[in-house]
Amino acid sequence: MKTMQDETYFEKPNFTQAPKIATWPSGAHVGTFRGNLLSCAAGLASINFIEKNEISPRANELGRKVLVRLKEVAEKSRHIGDVRAKGFYIGLEFVKDKEMKEPAPELLKEAQEKCF
Repeated sequence: MKTMQDETYFEKPNFTQAPKIATWPSGAHVGTFRGNLLSCAAGLASINFIEKNEISPRANELGRKVLVRLKEVAEKSRHIGDVRAKGFYIGLEFVKDKEMKEPAPELLKEAQEKCF
């Protein structure tokens, strides 16, 4: 068995949260386990799995397909001002009126509540 002199011990990192982030309302973020060492290790294992199994190309392919479909939906919708994507990271812009492109926070809030 190795000892501390062999440098095989773990030191707990210091993770902090800004008060502004720590007080976000429900649904405003998805950082439930941020700063937890086990969650950080699980995240790293996930990244390694994604890289080893070449998941990114599949996500890019699916992202392109979803983007095409969402753009079709946006053409018919009066409340989707724009659809953007990078891989499978997709964003919709909710607007009150497509012509004026005025943001529609109430529609965004409704979508967030239904999603979360």
